[in-house]
Amino acid sequence: MRCSWRVPSPLCPEAMDPLRRLLRVLVPLAALVLVVVPALVVFRAGWLALGQGEASSMERWVLFAVFNLAWVLAVAVLVIWCNDRLGVHWRAWDRAPRREERRRRRRDAGLRLLEGQETARRELPRPRPKERP
Repeated sequence: MRCSWRVPSPLCPEAMDPLRRLLRVLVPLAALVLVVVPALVVFRAGWLALGQGEASSMERWVLFAVFNLAWVLAVAVLVIWCNDRLGVHWRAWDRAPRREERRRRRRDAGLRLLEGQETARRELPRPRPKERP
C-alpha cells in the first residue's frame, strides 16, 4: 500500500520510475556518443588523415576499421545489458501475425507443388505412335 505522505525510498518502484524514464533516454544517447568517440580520437590526434593532402596508409585504415567494428559491437552489448537492467525489452510491434505467415508459406508450398507437377508432366517423354507394318 502506497502512502502519499511518505517519501519513497530509493528501492521503491515509485522512486525508480522517473529515474528509469530518464535512463531510457540517456542510454541510447550515451551509446551514440560512445560510438563516435574512437573516430574523434583518431582524427583529432592525427593518426589518420582525411582529404587529398596527407594520405594515410591502408594498414592504418584497416586497423581503425577492425577496432571500430569491435568497439561498436561492445557498445551494442553494453546498450543491451543496460536496457535489460532497466527492464526495457525490445518487442517487434510491427511484426505481422504468425497466422498470416503460415498461410503465405502454405500457399507458396502448394504453388511450388503444382508447378513441379506441371514441369514433370511437360518433361515426360511422349509415347511414339506405333508404326504400321
